[in-house]
Amino acid sequence: TTTTTQKPTTATTTTTTTTTQKPTTTTTTTTEKPTTTTTSTTSVPQTVVVAGYFCYDFETEVIRLVNIERAKEGLRPVVANKSLRSSAALRAVEIVESFSHTRPNGKKWATAINVNYVCAGENIAAGQRTPERVVQAWMESEGHRKNIMNPKYSEIGVGCYYDADQPYRYYWGQLFAGYGN
Repeated sequence: TTTTTQKPTTATTTTTTTTTQKPTTTTTTTTEKPTTTTTSTTSVPQTVVVAGYFCYDFETEVIRLVNIERAKEGLRPVVANKSLRSSAALRAVEIVESFSHTRPNGKKWATAINVNYVCAGENIAAGQRTPERVVQAWMESEGHRKNIMNPKYSEIGVGCYYDADQPYRYYWGQLFAGYGN
């Protein structure tokens, strides 16, 4: 099959990790316009096994809280995008295996996004048990705050994955996209 994918030309990553089970967060931003490449592949799609569940109400609340923070700075709200939500949910599951902006398959985080975009950003976190706590943690971190407050972003997707059998239990993925408006 032939697929067309967008690969960012640059990305900056700020990572904070701990060796204990305290909540952790990390962020990355793509600010350059992605380039388009065509690749051919015959590989089988990656299967992700999910043992926990998604917290849809938490995801919706994170979007509401993000828009409150954006309004404080006079920024327009970001709008929920179902495709970005699916990608963020996938990333929330993936960070159970690898708490990184590199996906478990070795590819960059942005390859999980299945919408065309001009700029995009990702925030991830683990361990925060409520939407308020995860948004607070992101807002207290310079890199995460930059993503949340980026005026170029117009859409958002949030994934919150809960698995009681995993060390942090709550895993969060937050994706932003902008389209050059």
